[in-house]
Amino acid sequence: MIDKFLKIAVIISTIFLSMPFKGLAQQISPGSLGYYNDALRFSRTTFGGSARFQGIAGAHTAVGGDISNLNGNPAGLAFFRRSEMSFSPSILSAQTSTDYFDLNERINTKEDSKGNFNMANVGAVFSEAKEDFLPGAWRGGAFGVSLTRVNNFQNQFSYNAPNQNSSKTDFYVDRSNGISEGSLQNLDLLQYEYQRAAYFAFLTNPFSAGSDAYFTYARDEDEVLFAPQQQEIIETTGAQYQFSLSAAGNYDDRFYFGATLGVMFINYREDRLYSEDFTGTSSFLDSFTETNRTNVTGTGINATVGMIFRPINAFRIGASFSTPTIYALNEEFNTTFQSNVYSFDDPNVIDSYEESTLPGNFNYRLRTPWRANVGAAVFFEKYGFLSLDAEYVAYNNMTLRNSEFPGIFDADNQTIEQLYQPVWNIRAGGEFRYDIFRLRGGYALEGDPYDNFGSNSDFSRKITSITGGLGVRMSDWYADLAVVHARSNQAYQPYGFDGSSIYAGLEPFTEIGLRNTRLVISMGLFF
Repeated sequence: MIDKFLKIAVIISTIFLSMPFKGLAQQISPGSLGYYNDALRFSRTTFGGSARFQGIAGAHTAVGGDISNLNGNPAGLAFFRRSEMSFSPSILSAQTSTDYFDLNERINTKEDSKGNFNMANVGAVFSEAKEDFLPGAWRGGAFGVSLTRVNNFQNQFSYNAPNQNSSKTDFYVDRSNGISEGSLQNLDLLQYEYQRAAYFAFLTNPFSAGSDAYFTYARDEDEVLFAPQQQEIIETTGAQYQFSLSAAGNYDDRFYFGATLGVMFINYREDRLYSEDFTGTSSFLDSFTETNRTNVTGTGINATVGMIFRPINAFRIGASFSTPTIYALNEEFNTTFQSNVYSFDDPNVIDSYEESTLPGNFNYRLRTPWRANVGAAVFFEKYGFLSLDAEYVAYNNMTLRNSEFPGIFDADNQTIEQLYQPVWNIRAGGEFRYDIFRLRGGYALEGDPYDNFGSNSDFSRKITSITGGLGVRMSDWYADLAVVHARSNQAYQPYGFDGSSIYAGLEPFTEIGLRNTRLVISMGLFF
């Protein structure tokens, strides 16, 4: 029973960390716990794999003949005439530019950067191709195994600016009003863990003993007294990988088909350090920090089937379908408040307080959207090819489940239906061949999964990628290099108020420009 209450406390405390996005608050259902954010984070994967296919922006549905087909269209494995093993290390550079707004006024801009070394892809393909001189329409096939990085969580952004209109202590007060002081002092009522920690850190204070109404030293009724300096650093780490087992067949060198069983792995960590500084004012509150740490790990399973049809040697069309990934996820969460308050007995002395919520964990399931890809490629004999892909992803079909607390995700699932929309992701690329050398380039556009209909937001969260690459192909080995530069935008609020709050509309928000550049090197051997 205690364990269940701990889980409920963690779920409820998560409400306070899931703020509405700019311009989209009306599409968030009351009672949402914020897991709709996690659903999108773990569902919006991007193209990965070898340097060759990243160099053409992942436009490989109709191409074939690359180890990345295990994570894309498995029918492409049937183009292998020899067995192959390869690995692809990668270096990532993440740059962010954060604009801080207070009541739609841009206050300042902060730049951050972060680097990461990782393994983009490693695997092997075992060809069972039939020799050309042997009779029969069945031309053999191939099977393979690979591990591919499909999502990157390495990032950091921050802001630091004064706020003339609100303090996060307003948020603590807003969430504590209606809860009696006695309830906050009752350690057995675990559902008030977050409010209790803020209370014992003197970030909220009752108007009278036993009261269920609270105030903050940062405010005098409707006015913020001291324009606190607000600062936050948000760092995320981790990645998603897919382990793939694939098999493919070739019929008459015209029709190629394949299937993949995929096992997904998630390792996500988020650390947020929020602070406000009232130094130099007459407030009893000198400064405080709120530290949040979240860890999410889990595994999932999916399947992909695909085909490629080659009516003539110079033209191919391909299609693939991927089932939703069914994840079993575990989240660990903890919040710590540290405050510095001037002593009521001696105004020259600052007393420090530190309070933490009870650590807890929460298990839940996520079903990601299904994906469908179609593509076409034109080949120019030995000189290379051009390829175009279109991918359909219905983000509004994601669902969250918890067997212990049925219905606890009803509001989040409703928010998913209202907040997100299906998108088309378009990828185009090409490869030019000259003797043993290869030159590649591509462009990808991943649509905005947020449905802005009915809102006044023109803020776009699409992702654009420009790619390029070089390669060398020898008789028994190859080496490829690719550079991928991606740009996107995000919106983030450190705290928010619902429409019934007297503080509604006073929350700050940030707009974040993301620029990721990754360098991928693939080295392979034929055998």
